[in-house]
Amino acid sequence: MTTDEFSPNNISAKPINVEASRILKDASVTSYETATQAGGVSTFEIFNKKVITITNADLASLIQYDNEEYFGRSEAQKHILQGVVGKSILTQDGAAWKSLKGSCNNSLSRNNIEKYHQGTQLGLDSALEIQEKQEEEASLILKRYNFESIFVQTTTKVFLNADLTAAESAKLHNAYVELAALSANYIKYPILMLMPGWMPHPTNIRMRLKSNTIDHVLKPLIKKAISKDTKTDSLLRDMDEEVIREKRCPLKGKEHFSLLKSLYIAGIKTSAVTLEWIMMYLSEYPEYWSQLSTECLELYGTDYPDVEDQADPECLGNIINETMRLSPTAPLLARKVINDCTVAGVKMKKKDIILISVYGIHRSPEYWENPEDFIPSRFSKPHNPKAYLPFQLGPHTCPGQHLARRMIATVLIRLAQFYDLEPIQGKSFEYEGNVVSVPKHAQNFRFVKRK
Repeated sequence: MTTDEFSPNNISAKPINVEASRILKDASVTSYETATQAGGVSTFEIFNKKVITITNADLASLIQYDNEEYFGRSEAQKHILQGVVGKSILTQDGAAWKSLKGSCNNSLSRNNIEKYHQGTQLGLDSALEIQEKQEEEASLILKRYNFESIFVQTTTKVFLNADLTAAESAKLHNAYVELAALSANYIKYPILMLMPGWMPHPTNIRMRLKSNTIDHVLKPLIKKAISKDTKTDSLLRDMDEEVIREKRCPLKGKEHFSLLKSLYIAGIKTSAVTLEWIMMYLSEYPEYWSQLSTECLELYGTDYPDVEDQADPECLGNIINETMRLSPTAPLLARKVINDCTVAGVKMKKKDIILISVYGIHRSPEYWENPEDFIPSRFSKPHNPKAYLPFQLGPHTCPGQHLARRMIATVLIRLAQFYDLEPIQGKSFEYEGNVVSVPKHAQNFRFVKRK
């Protein structure tokens, strides 16, 4: 295998001594600390494998923009995806995955998402109505479970143009929450990644049971959404028609289910966690909630904004962006080297493991002024695009980013129009989790309805 030079700009990689238990206990924090200690790139050995941790934005960008010629999915990522959605082209590398990703990108593009603006609003209204019935009339208490429930409703409305009953929503939501929690065991107990999926093990068995629960709820809804007799639009139908129109790899058998599951588990969990982080920062810095409420009421009154107004007010986008910078839901990107190469002077061999610390890049003083401070207005000015990657960069960019931002923005606007958020000072912003970072100390957020 010949070595290929990506870039003439050399970056030095510094060897670091790291105990195996440390990286296994918390890969995200360890990757951030080792790469920062080494000045941007560190290397160490674990289980006879070389691990390269990165907080250098230029090197991280080069790796992410590779078109699977030198870098592929890590084994951990594959196992987690397969455990959640089953083995399919969605959990593999190669031409088939790229083809389907192309259809997902087109169907989930910013322009196409506009079609489902009303569906997002209707799903949100339904979710908030369920929640308001459970709380006293003058206030609304929202916590992690409620945020996830909101996105179960809105995502179902947009992807399937279907309305869930309260019982269906709870059943689907609980199964997804447990499935996501079980998938984290692949990081917590790496031995699971060496076991085939059919091998009896409590984690594998429980994941299959939860997956069957999800299938039971979704199968009739999916069948109806993609039926030729169905005249209503849905995102899943759009994807199906896009695949046929572009003559890409067709979705057969369980592919519809695995596609929807992967988008669900990614979209619902990450969107809900992002919203939770936003509320953490807004309750700590109430002046930004006041600004958002004032601008929303001035622009829209108590009406939903038209789809072309969604980018306003400017502070809305800035708040979302700054939250995702300080607390990215995916704090760590994992890749494996599939062909020997030299990237910006860093030599990499086949089977080496690469860990890109998104958290570290987002908080590096090399790219951000006062990086530890919550300053939404920083996004009103140009910034280094390589140093901001909440949805990744390159071919593996999250296809659902436009939908996620649309749903998060819709929730924030609706709450800001009708509620005051009670401040919660002095909270902890520590996070936990390598696949999805969640606040280590969850909060209950109290919204008081304006008279």
